[in-house]
Amino acid sequence: MLERLKGTFRKVDTNDSGQIDADELMEILKLFFKGAAVDMVQKQVTKLIDTYDKNANGVLEFPEFVEMVHYGDFWRRFDFQIPIALQEAVVSLAKGEPIAASAASKVAEATEVAEEAQEDADAAAVNAEQEVAEAAAATAKAEQEAQEAAEAADRAAQEEQEAAEAAAAADIERQEAEAAEEKVEEAVAELEAAQESGDAEAIAEAEAAVEQAEEVAAVEAAEADAAEEVAAVEAVEAVEAAEVAQEAAEVAAEEVSEAAPIEQAEADAAADVAVEERAEADAAEEKVEEAVAELEAAQESGDAEAIAEAEAAVEQAEEVAAVEAAEADAAEEVAAVEAVEAVELSLIHI
Repeated sequence: MLERLKGTFRKVDTNDSGQIDADELMEILKLFFKGAAVDMVQKQVTKLIDTYDKNANGVLEFPEFVEMVHYGDFWRRFDFQIPIALQEAVVSLAKGEPIAASAASKVAEATEVAEEAQEDADAAAVNAEQEVAEAAAATAKAEQEAQEAAEAADRAAQEEQEAAEAAAAADIERQEAEAAEEKVEEAVAELEAAQESGDAEAIAEAEAAVEQAEEVAAVEAAEADAAEEVAAVEAVEAVEAAEVAQEAAEVAAEEVSEAAPIEQAEADAAADVAVEERAEADAAEEKVEEAVAELEAAQESGDAEAIAEAEAAVEQAEEVAAVEAAEADAAEEVAAVEAVEAVELSLIHI
């Protein structure tokens, strides 16, 4: 456990100086308290160094860092989950203080349990990260499939419109062809009448009219046939586009149905985190109230030293409470965003 703490210390000590300065501490606290204002975090950095820098050299050496982790309640933030007894033993070992044999045996047992718990916690964290990544991928895929389904539906609608227009054009062409055929029949009737009259000039004119009418009718018939072929092709394309759109809609619906519960689970998890962060913020606020009560008691006693200590405790409690409140606000914002994304995904209509 001590070695793990040393590894954590080296990660924070980015310049490998063997000491953690204010800038390095600032960077790690900014990661811990993402929702807090920079000046608030800076005040916390100054407070921590003033409190735990026992030799007053302006930096935290390893034993001082361990005391900060323990007494500043940073175990969880550095991903350590160990019993209090083990925490205190680790602080003693870091300071080079011996521990009794019986205590050492208990510490060894507690260390083994803590390491197993830490392994479980690490595995759970990895699984959580993997689930978040899978949820994001599933959501993105569902949104992409829904977009493709919408585009396919648009194409199908366009093909259907084009097929309807082609069918209407074919109807018009066929009507014109039928009208031309009727004119042929009329011209033939006029020719027969001219032939009965025996008027050579009238017969010649009627024959020319029949020939011209037949040519026009042939052209109109050909155009009608071509228009009907185009309409048939457009109809087939419209049917095929509709089938593609239906298939895309089914795929998208399946993706959305799979992604929606995953996104909802992610939203629920974010909500749980927000609740936990708010609970920690409330607990920090309660500590402020306790510190204020102790200050009032010290003021009533008139003990100057006790008053000074109580005032410092109130100041520190208020700073911690402010940071915890900011972190809770940030967690609630994340939860709100996740909730909106879950609702939006559930409302996708395919």
